[in-house]
Amino acid sequence: MGRTLIHSGGNSQGQVTGVIENDFAQLSGIIAKIGVVRYPSIENKVTKNQNLAVAFEAIADRLSLYGEFKIYCSSGRKGESLEFDDASDRKWRFEFGKSRVKVLIDGKTAGLFDPADRHGMLDLITARIQEDIKFSSRW
Repeated sequence: MGRTLIHSGGNSQGQVTGVIENDFAQLSGIIAKIGVVRYPSIENKVTKNQNLAVAFEAIADRLSLYGEFKIYCSSGRKGESLEFDDASDRKWRFEFGKSRVKVLIDGKTAGLFDPADRHGMLDLITARIQEDIKFSSRW
């Protein structure tokens, strides 16, 4: 389990001027300098996308019913995504866009969901895996 170290960045001072834009700019600079804000990054396992974080937990929990699966997170020009390979060697990808989540299985669109619709995503996973279990000895 990872750890985050928080330490004091020393004294940072400023003077409130009463001009909102200037005051917020000054506060933003101080906060950035002392490091109390974590920026999204794959390397540090930090995301600003709450829907992705919740979906990750829900998907990992659902997949645990069927064995051990490694879920990978990635970030690119189109946004962040979650990926895993199932027991039938299919590649699943959940692309979290601004207004929807596109689910691809082996590069083919398998569903489009509202980013907060984890139940829909989980139902898709369950339906496909249950179908495979029924017709395959690999599970």
